Amino acid sequence: MPVFQMRFLKSVPDDHGHDHLTCQCQMQVEAPNDKEASGRAVAEFCRDRQVSDWTTYADVLEARRAVRPVKPRLGRGRRTQHSPSPTT
Repeated sequence: MPVFQMRFLKSVPDDHGHDHLTCQCQMQVEAPNDKEASGRAVAEFCRDRQVSDWTTYADVLEARRAVRPVKPRLGRGRRTQHSPSPTT
């Protein structure tokens, strides 16, 4: 089954008022097509962030077919979102 690289992007203005897209979260999703991959990514994003509407955190959902899927390293592994490290 194809693998898609999904990115949730937010438009954020810089100091001069020009908008730039910044990545809020990215993940890989296995799905037969990009439409199904988008649905699965939105479901995972909302579940992980405990929100009902992903557009609260992002303006654009970008789907690209992955050339070389990344193998999971630890945990669920599919997410590569930037988050603070847990403190011990």
